Amino acid sequence: MNKKIETMKILGVAMLLCCSMQAIVQAQSTDSVFNSHRVFQLSLCYPVGTNGVESYKYTNSLSYNALLGYNKGVKGVEIGCFANTVTNDVQGLQIAGFSNVVLGSSQACQIAGFSNVTKKYSRGIQIAGFSNIVTDSSKSVHLAGCSNVIIGALKGVSISGFSNVVFDTLQGMQIAGFSNVVKGSVSGGHIAGFANVSNNSVQGFQIAGFTNVCSDSVQGIQLAGFSNISTSKLQGIQISGGVNLAQTLHGVQLGIVNISDSIAGGIPIGFFSYARNGYHAVDISADASQHIQISFSTGVPAFYNVFSAGMYINTANPIATVGYGVGTMKRINDKFDVAAELLSQSLITNTWYVDYSYSLHTASLQCVYGFTDKIKVFGGLQYNVFTAYGSPDEQSHLVDDILSFKPYTLNYSTHSVSMYPGAKLGLRITY
Repeated sequence: MNKKIETMKILGVAMLLCCSMQAIVQAQSTDSVFNSHRVFQLSLCYPVGTNGVESYKYTNSLSYNALLGYNKGVKGVEIGCFANTVTNDVQGLQIAGFSNVVLGSSQACQIAGFSNVTKKYSRGIQIAGFSNIVTDSSKSVHLAGCSNVIIGALKGVSISGFSNVVFDTLQGMQIAGFSNVVKGSVSGGHIAGFANVSNNSVQGFQIAGFTNVCSDSVQGIQLAGFSNISTSKLQGIQISGGVNLAQTLHGVQLGIVNISDSIAGGIPIGFFSYARNGYHAVDISADASQHIQISFSTGVPAFYNVFSAGMYINTANPIATVGYGVGTMKRINDKFDVAAELLSQSLITNTWYVDYSYSLHTASLQCVYGFTDKIKVFGGLQYNVFTAYGSPDEQSHLVDDILSFKPYTLNYSTHSVSMYPGAKLGLRITY
């Protein structure tokens, strides 16, 4: 008896729902004579729903799609367990378990488990588990697990786990786990785990774990783990753990290797810096301890690198030297320059790196006189710090071979440190 009563209740509720659905359909059909807007629609899978086969004609304030919805537009809220498809515009909120597809414009918050696709412009927020795609311009915030793709211009923010791509200009920010790519100009910034690429100018910043590439000018900052590239003018700073490249430098390059075609008020700072119109010089010099050197300098006058090789000619056994240093030079007038250099050299002997090691560190102050723009002579004072690691006898013997006088020396159990003044003269050829 109880089972029969429960069955009757279920049938009664079902009949009530059917009558309600039919009433809604009839009410909306009457309303559709005057306009294409409907307050509410419910569908299982198109065309099974309250709007029937003509659902593509109606814009709904509240829309619920159990499986797959197909409607003209939304001005309010649309929720789909699997997918929502709208042939016109969406204004409000759109949520789908898998995807939202809007063939018109979107001025809404779109949330999907997999993807959001908007054919025309987007204004609002897109959040997707995999990707957001806008085939027109966007003034939105895009959040995706994998990628955001904007075919037009973006004024907003794109954040993704893998990549962000904009086929026009960017005014805002891109943050990606792997790469950001912009075909047009950038006014804002990129942050990527691997690479940022802009085919036009950048006004702002590029920060990448590996490389930043700009095919035009940069006004701002490029910061990368390995390399920064600007194929036009750099007005700002490049910082990398490896290589910095710029067509015209008007700022600062800080990296192991810095290369530019021309310098326009900039300074490269690193282990090796080269600019086509920068400072290049070859020096042949000798100091008071009869140490003959040939050195190559490159960079800019404000900061240049020095690579040297030499030999002591007053010793019984040959002693060669190789070294590296940095320098700076100030122009006094057309003929005179003043330069300061720091140079660290390793001494190579027949016992070098077997039982002993030796190094010479020199600070020098030089006056430079130019006979012509290319040929100059220089001379100055220097202060030397000589360190020797090995037995005390070998240390003392080597210092005595190099110097004709006894320097001030500090002896330790494993090494000695000798300090002494000196002088240096040389010929410089610039090119």
